[in-house]
Amino acid sequence: MSYKQFREIVYGREDEFDLKEIIFHQICFISAIALSIGLLLSINIRQWDLVLVILGTQLILILSYWFSRVMGYFKVGWFIFMITSYALFGFNYFLNSGINGTTTVLSFMTLAMLFATTQSKQHWFWTVIHGIVFSGLLLYEYNFGRQYIVGYETEELRYIDTVFSYLLTLGLFFLIFRLIRQAYEMQRQKVEDQKIELQQNQKELKESYKELTKVLSIIAHDVRNPLASIESYLELARDGAIPEEDRMQLKAELLKMVQNTSHMLDDMVNWSKSQIAGNHANFHLVSLGSWLNQTVEHLRGMAKAKGILLKDDYNGQEKVFCDPILMTVIIRNLLQNAVKFTPSGKEISLKVRSTKNAVLFTVSDQGLGISAEKQKTLFSGRTESVPGTQQERGSGFGLLIVKEYVDLHQGSISLDSSPGKGSTFTVSIPFKPH
Repeated sequence: MSYKQFREIVYGREDEFDLKEIIFHQICFISAIALSIGLLLSINIRQWDLVLVILGTQLILILSYWFSRVMGYFKVGWFIFMITSYALFGFNYFLNSGINGTTTVLSFMTLAMLFATTQSKQHWFWTVIHGIVFSGLLLYEYNFGRQYIVGYETEELRYIDTVFSYLLTLGLFFLIFRLIRQAYEMQRQKVEDQKIELQQNQKELKESYKELTKVLSIIAHDVRNPLASIESYLELARDGAIPEEDRMQLKAELLKMVQNTSHMLDDMVNWSKSQIAGNHANFHLVSLGSWLNQTVEHLRGMAKAKGILLKDDYNGQEKVFCDPILMTVIIRNLLQNAVKFTPSGKEISLKVRSTKNAVLFTVSDQGLGISAEKQKTLFSGRTESVPGTQQERGSGFGLLIVKEYVDLHQGSISLDSSPGKGSTFTVSIPFKPH
């Protein structure tokens, strides 16, 4: 057992008791042990009255400790302890030569124990009470003499009692101020930690504010345009100003705008959720086709509308340990980007292969490609959205979300691309993340 464990068992942990309660437990425990030395000394010099007093004091200390540390009744234990302290204060005065004995030294010990185990706003009260008790004893001796005061049998005993009382008081002062200093250092460290945490939170808040501003500006820009187009179309349609032969083409264009806006909002919602609620994954062992088939078919229709052939090559019966919702977002974003940047008449392919330790998802296109300079910030969210081959708009957050969700799976994503030669994204998902 370590010393720290011993302290926590005997005195209590900080999450269980206040500082004053821990100090109280230490005072009771250490005082009971220290009085054992005084007990042996009193037996040796045959001071039997003092022996009885010390034994009674130890019993009271044990009782006070038991009420506070074991039963959790600090106030009860403290009240017993304080009553006993003042009783001993008086006993010591009358049994150890009054003002000529050790009462003056021990009075400071009693007052220190009061200060250490009470709230600061009560200190003035106990100072007054302590002064009244001490003054009362002095006035008694001054007015009535030493009639009931027992002196030391020898000068040697007075020196021994004085040294013992001094050491006991010194040890208690050391204990109390050491605990107070430790508490001060701990509180200062907590304040420093909280300050650092607050600075970090402020930094994160500023970054979040920047991202929020960016998101709102993107939404304001990219949602306003399709809404304005829809509004203009409806006004013209209401007034009968659109020729019949142009209506189908305008409807197709508006549908494309709405679809692009819907995909952009999906990205925004997913990214916002990850920032607000914190990223987490709910892993399951699921068949590949249970979540991938629907996504592929949806994107196949989008690609067909643009004149692009989407090929897939995977076994839908394979089991994959993943979060199917997050993986759907990953594959959907990669395929949407491929459709967005691939011209009509070209092809896109999705392949899924298993290796020894992972499942590889590969999305290849014959699109515009990505320059080496843009690849450096592609997954950071700092890359501005580029219009697609048919001026499709995006949020610029799609690949940032993909990277975050891949990281949650403890996987990796790589890119092989060059301008004019298309792009190939490869996502590696381990069979079972740690």
